[in-house]
Formats: sequence, C-alpha cells, structure tokens
Amino acid sequence: MADRTYNMVDSRLYEEDWSVGARLVAGILLARCPNQYGIYDLPIWFLVNLLPELYDREQILGFVAELESENFIKSYNGGKLIWIVKKWKREQKNPSDNNVKGALRFLEGCNEGLANDFKGVYRGLAGACNPPTKKGNPLISTDSDTDSDSDTDTKKKEKDKRAVDKSTPAKPKPKPNPKLKVLSDGYFEIYQSHFEDKPAWGAQEAKRSKELLKRYNDNAVGILATIKYMFETEDKLWSSHIGTYVSLTSTRLMDRAIAHRKKPHKKENPF
Repeated sequence: MADRTYNMVDSRLYEEDWSVGARLVAGILLARCPNQYGIYDLPIWFLVNLLPELYDREQILGFVAELESENFIKSYNGGKLIWIVKKWKREQKNPSDNNVKGALRFLEGCNEGLANDFKGVYRGLAGACNPPTKKGNPLISTDSDTDSDSDTDTKKKEKDKRAVDKSTPAKPKPKPNPKLKVLSDGYFEIYQSHFEDKPAWGAQEAKRSKELLKRYNDNAVGILATIKYMFETEDKLWSSHIGTYVSLTSTRLMDRAIAHRKKPHKKENPF
C-alpha cells in the first residue's frame, strides 16, 4: 500500500501555537508516512534514537501527547501504531467511490479501534464533501441515498432563510471580559521584569488568554502566579518556552507547573 507521492510535509497541517519539539516530531511523522491514509507502525524508540542530542524520551513522549491532544495523531497498540488524522482529511478533499474502495482494502485486518475511528472521520467528511454514495458502503452514511429536495426547493429555502435573517434583530455584542486586561497587563509585567523589554502580543496571544480564563475558571491571578512560577523556576520542559506566551501556556505546561507548585507549596495553589 506504499505510495511515496503522499510524503509531502505540508506546513498547513501545523498550528502556530504548537511547541517547537511537537512541530519537529509532526514533520518527521509526515515525512516517514508510507501511504495516503497516514497509518503505519512507528515505535517511540525510533524517535528517541533519531533525536538523542535534542530531546530525551520523556520530552519526546510529551511532544507525542501534545500532538494527540491537538487531534493531529491517534496512537494504538501502546504507541506502536499511529494514524496521522489530518493527513487523510487534507488529501481527500473530495473522496470518490474509488477512494472508499481503497480505504476498505487498506483497513482489512487493521487494528479494530483504528478502523472504527477512521470510518467515523470518513462519515463526517462525506456530508461536507458530498461524494457519490452507495447503499451498503460501510464508510459512507446511508441515511439518505437520494436528494430529497429539488434545486427549486433549495433556492426557496435559502431565500426564506435570508428573509428571516433580515427580520431578526442583531444580537448585541458581548462585552469583553475585564480579566483579559488583567491577564495581559500582568504578563507584560512578568515579561519586562525578566527581559526588560515588551513581549510580542497579537491575535494568537489574545485567543490563548481567553482559552486560559475559560479553562481555569476566570482565575487571572492564579494563571499569572503559575506563569511567574515558570519564569522563576528551571524545568527541562518549560524553560525553553520562556518568553513565548502561546507555547508557554499550553495545557500540558500549565498543568505541569501547577502540579509542581502543589508539591512544595500546597497552600499557594491558585486553582
């Protein structure tokens, strides 16, 4: 099933807020993938042996966990079998019946959990891409094998929807969370006390701040205390991210720092 024409390392498969190590591991996984489905055997020791001068086993496992939490990959058989989820989504924009048949042949004898996950994703794509459908095809949902509406009915529904939209008053815009400013101002202070300069701040940082407040129950003070702890404490995972707000405040690093703070100073745990 090998198809080397699918070995493109597409930068659009990455996210800007991933850690440098996670992006490196993602690139390696994509470059070594032998097929269009993104499914192959790749034991963790391969990555450990490939990057001995850069990262140790614990760090590499952390990068793999980061990619799994972002739904970039899924692993099976104790991490020995992986599926690069976004590779299939990217390359099969408009799957045809031939794509379906090829996928079915590929999945024969494959890990059952992986096969079910793969088929679940394909069902989600089927509705968006509108590929040809056939009754009895287990990869395509068969709730409706024929179009129930004519083109005229579709146009009428769209027209009615536009009329409803125009008659419905616009919802007032929600007021910004005042704790966003508390969080950004506090981070600026922490950063400037460490680097004597202003940090980079834009849409990505503002988005991450909203995510942090939602994740940690609007506790801006506690979030800042954890960030300050990371700035002032050496750790092999987060020390390389100091000064980069988005990667420093990933769920994995924040939760690790919170756990570290609990051990020596239980009463100071901000959460």
